[in-house]
Amino acid sequence: MPPLVRQILFAVIGIVIGAVANMIVLKAGMSVVPFPAGFDPNTPEGIEGAMQHFTFANFLVPFLAHALGTLAGAFIASIWSGTTTRLPALIVAGMFFVGGVVMILQIPSTPVWFMFLDLGLGYFPMGYLAHAITSKKQH
Repeated sequence: MPPLVRQILFAVIGIVIGAVANMIVLKAGMSVVPFPAGFDPNTPEGIEGAMQHFTFANFLVPFLAHALGTLAGAFIASIWSGTTTRLPALIVAGMFFVGGVVMILQIPSTPVWFMFLDLGLGYFPMGYLAHAITSKKQH
């Protein structure tokens, strides 16, 4: 299989695995830090309505889900692609970043500090970290 095709294939697999990891962290986090009563966390409207009742912990859960989901997906993409390039990890990070931007656009009351935290630290730094970890393992 040509190296570029292999890198893209494993990036797609990394995106799927990262999405699963994201959901696992979200579900676990929401059981530890419950959503404010009376709001539906499964819709953007429900999250929008609950936003004014969020504590810092309510924001920490989605940040961790985004960051750990990206890290897991980028790690899998990097290690399974068998390459030393950053491309698979950055494809995963880029797709999760786009998802983060879409989430912020769907929930306009998202605090600016959370936007900077999530978009600034949750995606591309995790992709680079996953690549760095796998680069050390492959050498």
